[in-house]
Amino acid sequence: MIRAMPKQVAVIGAGITGLSAAYYLHRKGQSVVVYEASDRLGGKICTGEFAGSTFEHGADAFLTRVPWAKDLSEELGLDLVSPASSSASVVIDSVLKQMPMGPILGLPKSIRALVASGILQNTSAIRAYLDVLLPRSTHADDLPLADLVEARLGKAVVDRFTDPLLAGIYAGDTRQLSLVSAAPQLAEFASKHRSWLRGLKAMPSSVVSGPAFSSVKGGLTRLVEALGRALPAVHLSTTVQSLDQFDSVILTCPAFESARLLQTVCPQASVELAKISYASVALVCFAFAP
Repeated sequence: MIRAMPKQVAVIGAGITGLSAAYYLHRKGQSVVVYEASDRLGGKICTGEFAGSTFEHGADAFLTRVPWAKDLSEELGLDLVSPASSSASVVIDSVLKQMPMGPILGLPKSIRALVASGILQNTSAIRAYLDVLLPRSTHADDLPLADLVEARLGKAVVDRFTDPLLAGIYAGDTRQLSLVSAAPQLAEFASKHRSWLRGLKAMPSSVVSGPAFSSVKGGLTRLVEALGRALPAVHLSTTVQSLDQFDSVILTCPAFESARLLQTVCPQASVELAKISYASVALVCFAFAP
């Protein structure tokens, strides 16, 4: 039996998630309309100018190894670019130390490289090298990301490398971040290798070649604008008060707004969504004269 498509799908929220969902529905022939409470598309994606250069006020790139953003950008006819530099640094004892990035986000290239960079001390390195002697990690379906890394490589690797790297990306403490949600590639790696250090060393060079991040030439707002142009109906500055008027709904607005909209139609989901907390993120940008 073939189920007929709903008469119209309402997408609440015109961030990248809502616009992408609406785009793919529309491409399949579904009638769809997007509602956005603010006066602009994109949500946390916002490209502007700073010191004479293109500057992202929010999200600035996407992971190249995850294909969906890349595929969507290319489908929309957008050119992609990669950062001129992919290095990251951390301040240790008031000194800037470059982080030796590994093939898997959240893991260092090697313990020796961490020591050479000054991020890790010799005593902490000895603890990390115990990884080669430890039995294979066993854990439940999910656990905090930092707990697994600390069990293998020690607390210092978490505090001086993994947490500074990932806490900024996910705006959260790695001791509270879901391993499966935030770093599924790390969970897969842990399931395959008894020793993490030997597993990292055995990885072929092709795994680490090429840029880790990509973006859209001219800024990510170009991706948002292209999606908006491809859609038949996008209503800005429009706050939805009730879901009763729609045949089907996709909620891509903040959890607290979704909780409000679901109070009468799905009280249980509303209660759970209202429990989700948000972290504030401050973005600081410096421009230096040549």
